[in-house]
Amino acid sequence: MKRLVLVFMALATVLSATAQTPADTPDGSKALTWHEVRTPFTATSIQGQTVDLQKWIDSGFCVIVDFSATWCYPCWLLHNSGLLEDIYAQWGPQGTNQLRMAWVETQPGTTVNSLRNGSYGDWTRTRDGEEVPYPILLSSTASRSFSAGDPGYIPYVVFLAPNGQYTSIYNDVPDIVLDPDDKSGTMTRIGEMIDAHAGRPAGIEDAVAQEVAVYPNPATDRLHIDVPSLVQADLYDMAGRCVLTTREGELNVAGLRPAVYTLVVTTPKGKATRKIVKQ
Repeated sequence: MKRLVLVFMALATVLSATAQTPADTPDGSKALTWHEVRTPFTATSIQGQTVDLQKWIDSGFCVIVDFSATWCYPCWLLHNSGLLEDIYAQWGPQGTNQLRMAWVETQPGTTVNSLRNGSYGDWTRTRDGEEVPYPILLSSTASRSFSAGDPGYIPYVVFLAPNGQYTSIYNDVPDIVLDPDDKSGTMTRIGEMIDAHAGRPAGIEDAVAQEVAVYPNPATDRLHIDVPSLVQADLYDMAGRCVLTTREGELNVAGLRPAVYTLVVTTPKGKATRKIVKQ
């Protein structure tokens, strides 16, 4: 028996020595391990918008995807922490417009009704009772887009860069990015990752933005877009859905509900964004 124990101990030592682990960083933490994405998924959210992962990264966005399930209490703790909403507000369409995000329900057979009436609460609402601003997907197959495969646990949260590579950022070794108990540290780390990988410029006050005039703002019925050469203008709601499009320099916003929207103006020189208030 003693010899058998020694054999297992020796085997464990060999496996430990040969296992691939992330390299150490200068501060002593583990470096993130990056993987290649397989064929990126396309799905329709419960809010009715099409989520095209390939289109997001082709547009230069960084992407965060949270794979969870309504029966999972640790998933609920992350969801209810407000951390993902904070990140989305900072770098999503209403912030610097460098990030896209999606929450994916991985359990087959889950319905919108079960999301809204989960045993832990309403997954379609934030901790403040507002609608979740990013897309919610019901897909048990979306995780197949990620070549590292099923990690065997949830929540499984990945950060996808525009170069098509992704890394786990929560509940994993090295687990140095997302931390609901350290929001300020998390925001700093996410910001550093976005600065390192985002293909879109931060902010809206660039050369193109200086040429764009949008009025009136707030608007009640007509929104005028004055720019030397307009290719297209798209108006997005807070969930990231495109609600209006024009190539004529004017949008009829009379039928929209009062809210804050994001206008993306495309010109031959690039894009500019404006926050639009609909009264």
